[in-house]
Amino acid sequence: MDRLTACAAPIVIVAVWLAIGRLVGRPPTRAAVGLVTSLLLLAYMLATAGLGLFWVARQELPVFDWHYLVGYCTLVLLS
Repeated sequence: MDRLTACAAPIVIVAVWLAIGRLVGRPPTRAAVGLVTSLLLLAYMLATAGLGLFWVARQELPVFDWHYLVGYCTLVLLS
């Protein structure tokens, strides 16, 4: 599995869950959407922080790190 797929898969899964709920006629409650979004943001934040720590600890700081991709996915969720 490539990195982009691994980073975008949780967002796609949540989007499919929301779409199926609307198609069936029982969309998730606002509280459920808020809970799932919060857990997803927490997971992305922990992944970004964890990956960033390992890169800093090894002192390999290129201009673009792949851990930024998780941060960009977090920005998509927040917008």
